Amino acid sequence: MRRATSTLLGLLLTLLSLGAATTQAHAAPPGYLTLEATYTTVANGWDRVDRYLDTTSGFHSEQYPQDGRGDQDGQRRTFFGGVKQPYSGRFLLYSAPGWNSGSHQTPVLLVHGANDNADRAWPTPAKPVATAAERPPAPAPDSCSTSPPAATASSPSTSPISRATT
Repeated sequence: MRRATSTLLGLLLTLLSLGAATTQAHAAPPGYLTLEATYTTVANGWDRVDRYLDTTSGFHSEQYPQDGRGDQDGQRRTFFGGVKQPYSGRFLLYSAPGWNSGSHQTPVLLVHGANDNADRAWPTPAKPVATAAERPPAPAPDSCSTSPPAATASSPSTSPISRATT
């Protein structure tokens, strides 16, 4: 699993370097990497999902838990071509809205851990993030304490993060 993760990280860095050389145009993937499918109807605000196959020798068939914990379901299963236990050389690349219109030549690539997914690991792109001007001000620190008061079951949290997201 560690070797597959490091190979995947190397692959993603290769994709990142391809993005650095292009702004609006797409570079062809290397010979060992195949774009198998692109999906543009994606839940949770993502612009698109691309499914790739990496044919380098570092990938092998994984052993999934028999109880189904590692199985793909829902839309991700669709993106994996209906396969609930995909080959480890297949991966999904999620793109947020505006992925191809940035002013920087080097894109930001967020890489989560193995057996995780973009919908759990990252904020939903469809949900706008409040700017500093839109967030409520943080409460003034208490002169005797540097930590914010703890929330209780009967009172809401005074944390600015909690208030900004509720």
